[in-house]
Amino acid sequence: MPKSVVLIIVVILSALLEISILPILGIAGASASLVAIGVASLFLLGTLESAAVVAILGGTLLDLLFPSPFGRQTITLLLIWVVFFFVSRYRLVAPQAVVVSVTMALTGLLVGLPNFIASRDLLFLISSIFLHALLGTIVFPLFVLLFPRREAIRL
Repeated sequence: MPKSVVLIIVVILSALLEISILPILGIAGASASLVAIGVASLFLLGTLESAAVVAILGGTLLDLLFPSPFGRQTITLLLIWVVFFFVSRYRLVAPQAVVVSVTMALTGLLVGLPNFIASRDLLFLISSIFLHALLGTIVFPLFVLLFPRREAIRL
């Protein structure tokens, strides 16, 4: 099966899980964003174009399925992509597990920030950071298996 088809299936499954099961497993009103974790994972694997595709496709799909204002999910995921684009220019010298955990925690910060700004709920922001770091560290090895490092996915 072509990698682009696998990527599209992963995005659709991530979006469906994100809106159906993950809100039930949330802490303090925060739940992890599997699509954002996918964007971060693809960045860690060095596939910037694929991360942009996931941000746009996944964000649009979440905007269609989520009860938030249309465009919010896509804009959030594209902002995550832009932040990681600039961060990826600096090479971090650290064990891979540390880099993955810190990247996923940063993803949680970026996903939780709009809600924190709107509600000033610090517990929500901390929960978002924790959930993304935990789930991202678990999910990242699956992306390593599906999409080998530095191999661009042609759409």
